[in-house]
Amino acid sequence: MGGRGGAIRPEQWTQFRRAAKREAGAETPLALIVDSPWIPGWAGMSHLDYFLDPAQWLEANLRVMGEFPDVIFFPGWWVEYGMGIEPSAPGSRLHLWPDRPSDQTPALQRLEDVESWPALNPQADGLMPFALHRYRTLKQRIFDAGYTLPAVAARDPLCLASFLRGVPRLMTDLVDAPEAAHRLLEAATHTVIEWLKAEAIGPTVEGILVLDDIVGFPSPRAYREFAHPYL
Repeated sequence: MGGRGGAIRPEQWTQFRRAAKREAGAETPLALIVDSPWIPGWAGMSHLDYFLDPAQWLEANLRVMGEFPDVIFFPGWWVEYGMGIEPSAPGSRLHLWPDRPSDQTPALQRLEDVESWPALNPQADGLMPFALHRYRTLKQRIFDAGYTLPAVAARDPLCLASFLRGVPRLMTDLVDAPEAAHRLLEAATHTVIEWLKAEAIGPTVEGILVLDDIVGFPSPRAYREFAHPYL
C-alpha cells in the first residue's frame, strides 16, 4: 500500500521510534502507509466525503484503527487530498472525483515562470489552510480517542516538481535546462520545508516522513546532482 493517512497510539509510536533508531531489544513493528487513495473505498464512502467532511474523515480513520489494532498506521492522521496539497499552493490544477483518487494537470508550462512565484504562505495558499484547519479542530478528538500525532509528512522536492511539470518534461529539463531545473527544485524544496513546519502543530510532533516516487528515475549521476542535495 502507498499513500498518506492512518493513526498511531502513543505506545505504538514509542515502539516505532525505538525500532527506527535500532535500539537494543526493540521489536520490529508492522507499519503501513494507508490513506486517502485507499480508505474511502474500504469504508464505502465517496472520496469527496472523505476529503471534505471532517466527521466522515475521522470516522473512517477510526474504523481502520479498530479493524487492525495491531498495525501501526504511519505517519498517523495524515490530512491529505490525494497528493494535492503541496502542488496546490503554487497553482497546480487538481481534479477531484467522487469515486476514485484525485489527479492533476501540470501547471508549470514554462520553466522560467518559477522565477515569478510569490513567497509561500501555508496559512493561505492552495489546500494547505484547509488541512491545517482540520488538524487544529480535530486534534483534541484524536487525543481523546487514545491516539497521537507523532509525525508530519510531505512529498519531496523532485516529486513536487514532477507534479508541476509532468514527469517526462521534468526528466527532459534535467538534461536540457539544468540551471532552470535547479531553480524549480530550490523552490520546491522551500515549499516542502515550509509545509512541514506548518504541519507541526504541537509538541507531539517528533518526526517527519518525506516521500518520493521519482528519485529512482534519473541516472545515478543525475540523482546526485538533482535529487540528493534537495532531499
